[in-house]
Parts: sequence; structure tokens; C-alpha cells
Amino acid sequence: QNFSAQKLGFDAMIRRDYGKAEQFFASNGESQFPFVAIHRGHFKDAKRRLSAAPSIIFPFSGALFSGLRQNIHIAYEVSNYSEMLQLAKQLSTELKQGGGNYLAWAYIKNNNASQAHRILAMYGHVKR
Repeated sequence: QNFSAQKLGFDAMIRRDYGKAEQFFASNGESQFPFVAIHRGHFKDAKRRLSAAPSIIFPFSGALFSGLRQNIHIAYEVSNYSEMLQLAKQLSTELKQGGGNYLAWAYIKNNNASQAHRILAMYGHVKR
């Protein structure tokens, strides 16, 4: 990956030169991730593109990119908390040992703090 291209892409996005930003992200192999669409508030387009993106592990960091994870953030941004919870449950199932923080966050946004606390305790993030 060319981190310089990524930085230039974000810089162009901040300057609202969205065409240039898309070019930099595409040159870096990140054309599947809709940075510009999310930044511009085009959430329907971002969700469509994320749904088509496969889950991948980034080679340098070992981090997981998951379209589900990104769609949780989009559901939050548009205040669709029931969808956020549904997606967080799917992510938790997909990751098997992960996704607890997203699930707890979604339960909190759905006014279920006790379930969020149970989830966080189950993953060892809080003491009972």
C-alpha cells in the first residue's frame, strides 16, 4: 500500500477536491472503500459500495476491514439504531470472538444499557 497516496487522498477530500481524492484512493487500491461518499454524506451510495466489499485483513496492521463494521457507523450517522443493532449482531457472529464493543454500542443506542453492560462483561471489558 502507498500510504502517501492515502494521505494525499484525505488531503484532497478535505479541500473538497473529490475527483482527485477518488483518484488517490484508487491508485492505492482503496477504491472499494467509499471515503468520499461517507465524507459527503452520501450514505446510500456508501452502503451499496460497502455491501459489495469483501471482508479482508490488512497485511501491515492485521486489522480486519469489514463492510458490516462500516455500515454500523453509517447506521449510527443517520440515527437508524435498530439497523445498527442488527448489523452489530451480524458482525459479532461473523467475528465469533470480536465485535462486542460494536454490539454494546448498538444496545446503548437502542436504550438497553443493561444488555450492553452484559456484553462488555462477557468480553472482559467491565467487572461485574
